[in-house]
Amino acid sequence: MKDIIFLGLAGMPGSGKGEVAEVAKKRGIPVFSIGNIVREWFARKCPEKPASEMNEYSNKEKKEKGNIIWAKRLAEKLKNQNFKSKLIIIDGIRSPEEVDFFKTMFDFRVVAIIASEETRFKRNSVRGRADDSADFAAFKKRDETEISWGSEEVIQNSEYKIENEGTLKELDEKINFLLNKLKNKK
Repeated sequence: MKDIIFLGLAGMPGSGKGEVAEVAKKRGIPVFSIGNIVREWFARKCPEKPASEMNEYSNKEKKEKGNIIWAKRLAEKLKNQNFKSKLIIIDGIRSPEEVDFFKTMFDFRVVAIIASEETRFKRNSVRGRADDSADFAAFKKRDETEISWGSEEVIQNSEYKIENEGTLKELDEKINFLLNKLKNKK
């Protein structure tokens, strides 16, 4: 797998990581999500609990099993794959430890998707995911949780940064430019 670039997507909730992942999928690039791993485990282990308790569950797992537990669980899924693509997306990088872990395993780089708090809150208010909230206090609490995991440091230290304050078309153009650049490096 050393001939494959693994590109980690980082950004605060509502920044546009999922949109970037969709652009990659449309181009035939495999996308894996740490958040989906958390959601799968939460649904399996806590089926009676509301989605609003998922961050609490994720934190509990990290405290009990280490800060990179979700990265390790995703890596288990990745290690037996036979990829044809030379570029793989990992959505939802949230801690410097996750970055370090993936860098020991793969040619791993991070792209940060950056959007203002106002823009992200508007997006979270309407996108309808179970762990989103139209309540600003709950939105801020979720941001604080992600910051406590190290998201800001990951964003600051990312190899690539894409500002996402505009239209989906503008984001598509920016991410396609980066994906073309990376595909041509190998």
